[in-house]
Amino acid sequence: MRDWLERGEEERGLGDNLHVVRALSNIQGLGMLEISGYYAKHWPAYLEEKMGVPVRAKDGHNEELNDEMLLRKFREYQQGTEDLVP
Repeated sequence: MRDWLERGEEERGLGDNLHVVRALSNIQGLGMLEISGYYAKHWPAYLEEKMGVPVRAKDGHNEELNDEMLLRKFREYQQGTEDLVP
């Protein structure tokens, strides 16, 4: 069994780690949640449903993400995460 802080796919960081997103979904008492960085495709909707609060998701590491290269890298990161449903 994998440790909950273990990386998901190798070299992808924690952005596709199911244990992390499940633990995050158990946080109670927030008025809203903001996530940023790289994360699996369906996680904002999952967190919103499980936590019952609005989730603001920033793509990639850039708040506005008006840079095409960053957007492309973010979309590449999310490729293959469609089936990662916590």
